Amino acid sequence: MSQCFALEAGFLVLTLDLVRHAEPEWAPEGIGVADPSLSELGQAQADRLGNTYADDRITHFYCSPLARARESASPIAKRLGR
Repeated sequence: MSQCFALEAGFLVLTLDLVRHAEPEWAPEGIGVADPSLSELGQAQADRLGNTYADDRITHFYCSPLARARESASPIAKRLGR
């Protein structure tokens, strides 16, 4: 990963990473769920995401209020002490 801000040739450069939520738990038989939590695989994906960003200089992050987005962002937040 990269730093959030860097000075290159006199310009301030912002790095913005967009990350989609990990795999959610869906209802059996394809019946939709309005706000599903992460599946077991999704939890593992979110943990790997947290490890991926563990050494980055993240200054801000934002996520949707949906459960799957919050649960995906949680490992990053924990590593940032938030």
